Amino acid sequence: MVCVSNTMHRVAEAFCSELTIPFLHIADPTGTRIVEAGLKRIALLGTKPVMSSAYMREYYEQKFGLEVLVPSEEDIPLIHSVIFNELVRGEVREESRHEYLRVCSALQQQGAQGVVLGCSEIFMLLRQEDCPQLPLFDTTALHVEAIVNYALSEEP
Repeated sequence: MVCVSNTMHRVAEAFCSELTIPFLHIADPTGTRIVEAGLKRIALLGTKPVMSSAYMREYYEQKFGLEVLVPSEEDIPLIHSVIFNELVRGEVREESRHEYLRVCSALQQQGAQGVVLGCSEIFMLLRQEDCPQLPLFDTTALHVEAIVNYALSEEP
């Protein structure tokens, strides 16, 4: 089973408690890739629930030993608003890209070594070439890769 929403993973334990089939968590391939890159401190962008609740931060911290930074209280509403008022509508605005890059820069100044794009729409706005000095980890692409690999594997 998969859940392709970072936001909905905060209730994953509730809907997975009775599963008898494997659950492929969206943060697992991302955390694995971050660890493989040798990073220890990452920034997490996403919806307000992803950035404000402890679930995803604690998941990355406890399972992968990562320190997770989130945007400032002032920037969280901006990140969230761009997702729901622009990206989910297919709108990609250059001014929003500049704001996200400003937030990424501020998080890098706080010690972030990479950025988790912890919402399935953020990849539309931020590309690695926009931010060459900071590795971006697209949870959507990494999750899809893990799902395909699992589906093609010999695992039962």
